[in-house]
Amino acid sequence: MLFIRTVFIYALLYLIAACSTPKTSEDHQKTSEKSSIQECIPSNFDKDNPSQKNIDITLVILYLKETIDYLEKGFIGDFNQKEFLRSVFSHYEKLSCQNVTNLSDLTDSDVLLHSINLSLKEVDKFSEIVVSSPNKITDRAAIGLRLKKNGKDVKIIKVLKNSAAEKTNISKGDVLLEVDGVSVDGSLDQALLKLRGEEGSRVKLTIKSHDTKKIQDYWLTRKKVASFSDYISSELIDSDVLYIPLDSISIQKRTVTDLESILKKYKDQVSVVIVDLRGNNGGSLKACVEVSDLFLNAGDIVKVQTKNNKNNMLFKAGSQIYLPDTPIVLLANKETASGAEIIFNSIQSRPKTISLGEKTAGSFYVQTIYPLMNDYYTYLKFSFGEMVFDISSGQALNDGFSPDIVFDDNEEQDKDLLLDEALKIAKIIRLTPSQFSKGAIISKYKEN
Repeated sequence: MLFIRTVFIYALLYLIAACSTPKTSEDHQKTSEKSSIQECIPSNFDKDNPSQKNIDITLVILYLKETIDYLEKGFIGDFNQKEFLRSVFSHYEKLSCQNVTNLSDLTDSDVLLHSINLSLKEVDKFSEIVVSSPNKITDRAAIGLRLKKNGKDVKIIKVLKNSAAEKTNISKGDVLLEVDGVSVDGSLDQALLKLRGEEGSRVKLTIKSHDTKKIQDYWLTRKKVASFSDYISSELIDSDVLYIPLDSISIQKRTVTDLESILKKYKDQVSVVIVDLRGNNGGSLKACVEVSDLFLNAGDIVKVQTKNNKNNMLFKAGSQIYLPDTPIVLLANKETASGAEIIFNSIQSRPKTISLGEKTAGSFYVQTIYPLMNDYYTYLKFSFGEMVFDISSGQALNDGFSPDIVFDDNEEQDKDLLLDEALKIAKIIRLTPSQFSKGAIISKYKEN
């Protein structure tokens, strides 16, 4: 029976190749290379999720056909359909022939999907087909936890205000073990996917306390969040220091709108602004550029150099700017990445900005998604270009951005030491409001 299914899959794959490329087909070349099973399993795959098991094999093949059609448009540069299909055949054959416990309960469609993703990684290391829940998910129906992958653990790095989690004993440093009785198994992607759901629905979290090491269950009701300021509140500290936490959120269109509202609200009330980008991986390219533009009134923000070199984009700042003369203390760490690095570089370039923390990740690839079969929850993810910040030379950076003051962001501590240091800098700035000298402020900070 397995042989018949395998022959059926091979026949359909060759049919795709014949329909897509009316050229003489070449013989399939088998390779003797051994595959790592872990490499073949997509990061988003959850064998306990019914939506990812028993996917119809024909549907997976249609995903493959649509993926090939899209890649042949040249968005990732040169693409050889024949070589790609050879790779898919090879990986599928090797996986199908291996008697591996991890894959013993997977269907042929699962194995084929893994094979396609492994072949996509050979084309572009950021590429994969992502299959998530077909159930309607409200993105802003959540419980209010910010999470971080820490070794083998999924650690809670912040409990958000006005959230369901705030009403519990869950605190920073705790470890998320299970969601609804299912282990997250150290996967941040799976934890985030499981925590989101319909507004008003209940979810059970199994948490290990960082303090007592006690394991406890919490039942929480997901809350639909209307806006940025509801979910991630700005905060006035010492009456005239505005703290804006953009850490660990996805920068989207709503972020821009609500951040603009916050800046308008406080523009005449504050003497220093602290912008926190720690743990932020960016989000929408357009939204990250627009957030940057809120702090600039001229100049280039970033250039995107595409792989096909035909659709390059240059983003410039507009004339509208908020808090033009207000000093900013900018926080970042080694997990400030991708689109968030656009924002970091833009704010750091202001004359009245002092940055503090760790060097950013240096992840300058621009990624996008392409829905497959008109299904929002199944999509092809890939990188189509690199960010260029030195516009004149056109050279991409090979490393992250370094802050003005290097300070270890130790998230193992219960206390936010980096924010405390930012407040010390803010205090020095407030003592000399009429004159802003970055060098003098940094020297004064180091003396203390």
